[in-house]
Amino acid sequence: NDCSNELYDLSSSMSNIDQLCTLSHGNIFFIQQLCDLFEQREFPANIDLPRTLNEMYYYRFRNNKIQEHIEICRAILEICLAIRRPINLNVLYSCVNVDEELHIEWPIFLQCVSYLSAFLTQYPNATYATVHGSIRHWLLTNKNQYFACNIKKGHSRLALYLSHSLSNSLHGPEAIECIRHLSLSDLFSNNIIQLCHTIKHLIDDPSRLLASLRNAFYPELDISELLLMTSANPDSIVNSIHMPLLCVASRNGYISFVELLLKYHANVNIITRDDDNKTSLMLAAEYGHEQVVKLLINYNANITLKDKYQLTAVAYATKHVSILKLLNCTDESIKQQAFVYAASTGSLDALEFMLTDNHYSTIDINGTDYVHGETALTNAASHGHMNVIDYLITNHQADIDRTNSRQMTPLLLAVKNGMWSCVEYLLDHKAAIEHCDKQKRTCLVIAASEGHLAVIDSLLEKGANVHHEDEEGLTSLSWACLKGHFHACETLLAHGSDINHEDINGRIPIDMASFYGDVQLVQLLIDHGSIVDHVDKNGMRALDRAIGCRNVAVVNCLLKKSVKLGPSTWALAAGKNDMMTILISKLIDDGISLYKKNQYKDAAYRFSYVLKKLPTNIDQQTTEQFATNFRFMKYNCLIHLAKCKRKLDSYEAAIDYCTQALYIHNTADGLLLRSRIKRDQKLYNDALTDLLAAKNLDPTNTDLDRYINRLNVDLQHCHETLL
Repeated sequence: NDCSNELYDLSSSMSNIDQLCTLSHGNIFFIQQLCDLFEQREFPANIDLPRTLNEMYYYRFRNNKIQEHIEICRAILEICLAIRRPINLNVLYSCVNVDEELHIEWPIFLQCVSYLSAFLTQYPNATYATVHGSIRHWLLTNKNQYFACNIKKGHSRLALYLSHSLSNSLHGPEAIECIRHLSLSDLFSNNIIQLCHTIKHLIDDPSRLLASLRNAFYPELDISELLLMTSANPDSIVNSIHMPLLCVASRNGYISFVELLLKYHANVNIITRDDDNKTSLMLAAEYGHEQVVKLLINYNANITLKDKYQLTAVAYATKHVSILKLLNCTDESIKQQAFVYAASTGSLDALEFMLTDNHYSTIDINGTDYVHGETALTNAASHGHMNVIDYLITNHQADIDRTNSRQMTPLLLAVKNGMWSCVEYLLDHKAAIEHCDKQKRTCLVIAASEGHLAVIDSLLEKGANVHHEDEEGLTSLSWACLKGHFHACETLLAHGSDINHEDINGRIPIDMASFYGDVQLVQLLIDHGSIVDHVDKNGMRALDRAIGCRNVAVVNCLLKKSVKLGPSTWALAAGKNDMMTILISKLIDDGISLYKKNQYKDAAYRFSYVLKKLPTNIDQQTTEQFATNFRFMKYNCLIHLAKCKRKLDSYEAAIDYCTQALYIHNTADGLLLRSRIKRDQKLYNDALTDLLAAKNLDPTNTDLDRYINRLNVDLQHCHETLL
């Protein structure tokens, strides 16, 4: 901003830049405006430098070009002052011309906008707004009528533009803006009745607009009251969140909006339409809006109403003691419930107040909530509030082993939810470690079921019984295996848990692990000596359960241990192509191993068994991939069965199996095998035919050439013998 030039030399007014800084009092905006004034050569040479922003704007507004079009420029500024967001040129032009008395052409309008560059700034999206808040203040409060703007006229132009530009009824943000401009304009001369009639004509549904998201969460009281005066329903529902307006306002602490809705007879006990069914008083109490609670109580809000969870406003008020003091409840069951609920939220100050205030003198420290059956101590332990537990036990001698309605002690609940610090505290205060719940599960059984390793360690250190059985005969190890908690199983095995313990159904831990357990867990049990072929009372093995659950990794793990495949195994695998593929592949691999060990009879039996178990409707499988897999398995099985029969000198059967295999896949290897079997029977011509067919399928196979030459020699010897 080099402001020095021949005509405007700052040295005549100030000796150096320090004087300029002193004049601005550190206001960078003032310096910028002053430099712009000199740069644009708008400052009269015979007038002193401006010392305030007001003087600066005075000089800028005295621009001759602005003075020539003062009415147009003033109209533009009034519109920009009235609107709350930047406005684009097309809308601004339409608003200026909405007044029939002032109609200007587009080029003149653009010139006027450029003349006002000191007052308006252009944003990258080609919209305009006032440059600075001080400009807005100067334009609105200037005592000089010549320069002052009447913002009401700006509101009038915007209101007329919005009401005329849209053919349909207004709704949404445009409707709110239109009502705002109408209410702040000079169109109705404070005639509220006429204003309300106009709004009712413009707005299609006042209730819907009143309960729009924008107005619900950023309410404009004047606009809301006008809508209420035009028959908008104060109990309207904010559709997207299914909450009445009064509930939204109460939850957010909009006390003025709450008061307005109640003034127009909103239902003070209206409930939310979502799953919670809370009243406005519950929401205000829960979120700590004390003044809103006072207001609702003054309008006779019912403090005994219950939500979906059977909680009252008194219970929610325990989160904020100052609000709790406002609710004068006489129902003893509600007070007891609030006391128990305060323990669940960790509201220690509320507990202290209720146990010391005479109004709550009937509260039972060990009493239960009449709805959920919890005590204060069980709730605190369940949610891990150590400070509450310590306060109730140390200061008020709460019964450490008092159960809730589900026969759960504080220790059992702390264990179930993995609250390790609470478990340690309760154990140190001699809580009963072997107490059982309704299913006869102890703390250790529950901890193993949930997989809370730190809790398990603490219980074992305190001597918890690892052999305890619940009502189904399951031990802590059984539960840990059922839920797949690997590290819990490791810990329990290290402390002597019976790895082959049977429950009332004859199941052992490896049976439980096979349902959904991790393969590492199953391997851990196998490594510790679990019986993999154990059969329960229903004739089921661990493998059968893994197949039933399609636990592929566990199935493969158990098959490596050469477990037996019983009728139940195949019954559970029926219809499960992935399981059938694994089982049949295992049998084929076993048969190949037996064949390599020269156990041809056993291998042949294994391959014959596989043929019986293969699906009969291979071509009708659900996917082509499974059909292809089963065809290959059948081919592979027939080929190996032919090899076994050859070794057992059953040549005709061997040839028959080869022929069946070739019907599935006509391969060079299959033809070669059948050729060799025929050669063993001295059927040289037939053998040569198969070899030549194999050569056609695999021309590059040099081994076939060697077999053909050898067979030709055999044929020659045969002919010579005949001669």
